[in-house]
Amino acid sequence: MKTFKQFNEGLKTAIGVTAALATPYLMKKFAKPKTDKMLDRGRKELNIGGDKRSGNTEFKQGVKAIKDAKKKGGLMNQSTRDALKMLDN
Repeated sequence: MKTFKQFNEGLKTAIGVTAALATPYLMKKFAKPKTDKMLDRGRKELNIGGDKRSGNTEFKQGVKAIKDAKKKGGLMNQSTRDALKMLDN
């Protein structure tokens, strides 16, 4: 038969193992929603990165500027002309 001291040591070990196994579930349950809200707020409110950074927008603006220059008869090198031909197709 186990002594009371041995029983307490086994109980402490069982509680520790259970807590270690339950930690990921509890973090996902309670910390994830708060973290997701902070990340979303940061994407919307910060001036750098997040929703304001988009390569597609800058690319479209650059293409528009090149096409405007072409319409106005601006000077273009051969690579710019080739790029416009590719974009027109």
